Amino acid sequence: QAVAELPEKYAVCIEMYFSYDIPYQEISEITEIPVNTIKSHIFRAKKLLKEKLEDFYGKQ
Repeated sequence: QAVAELPEKYAVCIEMYFSYDIPYQEISEITEIPVNTIKSHIFRAKKLLKEKLEDFYGKQ
């Protein structure tokens, strides 16, 4: 659910990377986004997911 709440550009990249084990270069080719931007999107997505999960578990 937390991934679904991410901005689409982050969700697509992180899903390809973690769910389908696609390397950065292939994600770049599929999405036609530069490799460094893919790396940045995944980094930011992980940061946002960490914050969301900390908020969720902190409330229990």
